[in-house]
Amino acid sequence: MEFIADGWALIKDGDSILFNKLGEYGEDLGYYRFNFKNIVEVSKTEYFKIKYGSAYEHVVKLFGDNITDSEFAPDGSLYVSFFQSSNIHHFDVHGVLLRTFEDPFNTVYDIALDGNSIWCAYPTAHTIKNILC
Repeated sequence: MEFIADGWALIKDGDSILFNKLGEYGEDLGYYRFNFKNIVEVSKTEYFKIKYGSAYEHVVKLFGDNITDSEFAPDGSLYVSFFQSSNIHHFDVHGVLLRTFEDPFNTVYDIALDGNSIWCAYPTAHTIKNILC
């Protein structure tokens, strides 16, 4: 049995977890799938297609291959934020950008959906707050 080491940006996919592996100095060592028995390498494209679903092409056009924080809403739409920005982007199930939430407070490091609210984590400001969708 293998274990995930030096992995981050985990994505649940059925009975497995996809993740990005980093080296000692933060260098990208590839993308992998862990099925709780072994770890196999997957392509960057496969990783991002699973991460963003049908919005994949549109999100990648906006963010490139930077790993973002993202969460699917119950209706299948997708919310995406990138830690170097204070914006949260909302895509429909087809990848069409519906809205960009701009929050000048600070850079958003993590998001979580809760009903009609988006909880935002701002660790550099020691703050968690919510905004209405």
